[in-house]
Amino acid sequence: MTTPGILCVFAHPDDESFGMGGALAGYAMRGTPVDLLCATRGEAGQLGDPPVTTQEQLGVVREAALRDAVRVLGFRDLSLLDHHDGQLSDVPYETLLGEVMDVIRRVRPTTVITFGPYGIYGHPDHIRIAAVTRDAFARLRDALPELQRLYYPAVPRQIAEASGREIPGVEGTPNTEIASPPEALAAQIAALAFHAETQLDARGMRERLIAQRPTVAYLYRAEPPLPEGAVDRSLLP
Repeated sequence: MTTPGILCVFAHPDDESFGMGGALAGYAMRGTPVDLLCATRGEAGQLGDPPVTTQEQLGVVREAALRDAVRVLGFRDLSLLDHHDGQLSDVPYETLLGEVMDVIRRVRPTTVITFGPYGIYGHPDHIRIAAVTRDAFARLRDALPELQRLYYPAVPRQIAEASGREIPGVEGTPNTEIASPPEALAAQIAALAFHAETQLDARGMRERLIAQRPTVAYLYRAEPPLPEGAVDRSLLP
């Protein structure tokens, strides 16, 4: 019998620790294998305010932050690709697709989480890794019967508006609500602290989590589709 597991496929260090980081930590704490594939080291990101590193060393700093975050969140493994931040669209499609498919074959998850078609806020790297991952999921679904579910991080419209953002499509209309218990939220806050040393968005997210103490993380279940109006409350089959 296949052990249910979760594979997250994202573009940058810190993607794993944002909206659903607490929910993922909760699964890991309960013994579910959670793995992460990250396509870049985030070397095109911010340097901190005040700066704590140089642009040349940022990739090294952010990789270290990612490894610390993965450890705190309780993930089982990290697969880190060697692509350049901000340039995923320049990677040949079949190359990136093959890399994602290789990890899915090795990990054999029951659930895959990646960005939706808009990449939450339109980041080209998010859109690229998401498109490739959706394709990999579709191509491998028949060959790997344990591969059953596909989710996107999502933000309820009222939360997006409170943050001054408009998130279109399914990424702005969650149909999945996953509990983030206090100990898992604490792990998410701790993970974001590593990323917050350089990335201001991570710093802002961490401050919001500390102030608001959310108990639910939101996603959109893309596969298999949910009946209209239904709410999923488990990432596992």
